[in-house]
Amino acid sequence: MTSIRLPLGSRGANPLGSLAVLAISLGLSLGACGGDDDPGPGGDGGAQDGPDGGTLVDAQGGADGQAGGDGPSTPGVDSGTGDGPPMAADGPPAGDGAVNPFPPMEPGPADGPGCTVVVAPADLISDFEGGGLAVAEPRAGQWARNVDAYGSEIIGVAAGGACGSGFALRMQGATAEKAAGGTSEAYGAGVAFSFSAPVDASAYSGIRFMARGTAQGQVRVSVYDAAHAPGAGVCTAGACLGAHGLNVSIDGQWGAVEVPFAMLKAAQVGTEPAVPLGAAAVHGLQILVRAPPYGPFDLAIDRVAFIPK
Repeated sequence: MTSIRLPLGSRGANPLGSLAVLAISLGLSLGACGGDDDPGPGGDGGAQDGPDGGTLVDAQGGADGQAGGDGPSTPGVDSGTGDGPPMAADGPPAGDGAVNPFPPMEPGPADGPGCTVVVAPADLISDFEGGGLAVAEPRAGQWARNVDAYGSEIIGVAAGGACGSGFALRMQGATAEKAAGGTSEAYGAGVAFSFSAPVDASAYSGIRFMARGTAQGQVRVSVYDAAHAPGAGVCTAGACLGAHGLNVSIDGQWGAVEVPFAMLKAAQVGTEPAVPLGAAAVHGLQILVRAPPYGPFDLAIDRVAFIPK
């Protein structure tokens, strides 16, 4: 279990368009895969006052890796239990999520752990330097929150990112136990996106990002290929395999997290065997605080990129 203890505020630190249209156009819906499958991006949106008076979005609705020191974190062995319901996006109320509900964070040091890696523009997925939640060009997509029916979550782009950068994605909220009479499972909360078109990631060995923060539950990174993304024409309701995922370790200091494709495993559902990631058609990515255990979380994510082979 990932147990992180330092509040962000105290330290130096889906295809395109409307996300509602996105979910409809892809046929995405929470709960299309039951049991231990992956939740994917989703939740019901609302608005409330943010911590600094801004508007923010609120939603109701393997083993951990080891810290990587000056290098990336080392993911643990995947549990093979999958990640919850499949992808259904629900995002911020405005365009590309330019609303910033969070006060500035102190940026991480430019020479901090993991900062020496140079990310080529062609490998970049998101660095949030435009102040919004859009995926970096030439690819397209938008990060959105995903929270079950019992927790709460806000997301936004906060000033003060990793390695001295200007901005980072921040996700804050709490996971909660399934309510009495609840009709869906409590799986947690996080962020995710779908590319506007599948990306051929066969030239890459994995995904890398900078992260820091606190969370009560395990932090799991999931990658969706054609066999696990609703709307791709392969996965159908009730028959989806859980997305390929891996639990990772994040702590209160900015550090690099690497998620090798070779270490990702899809859940076994019924008699279906676990299968390798179909990297030739990657549809999206999710970072989820899994529940149980239940409790608050406050995470920041930056410099998300593919790792060249």
